[in-house]
Amino acid sequence: MSIKIQLFNNAVIVDSGQWIGTSSIPNYTQIVIPITQYSSNVDSAMISIQGGHQIGYPDNDTEFWVDYLRLE
Repeated sequence: MSIKIQLFNNAVIVDSGQWIGTSSIPNYTQIVIPITQYSSNVDSAMISIQGGHQIGYPDNDTEFWVDYLRLE
């Protein structure tokens, strides 16, 4: 499971951050991805959320719900 945020200015990445979860997490987990870009030149952002299952365990499903997303 991973969440990646990329910040852009004129289609050029100016900063990014990523969180990777490699094991089971509780029902609710607050995730913070620090971004160091403080400039006002950011004009867009792309957020990628990816999940999967453990190799060798085809019956294990991944379920990930995002119920509150905040960019500050």
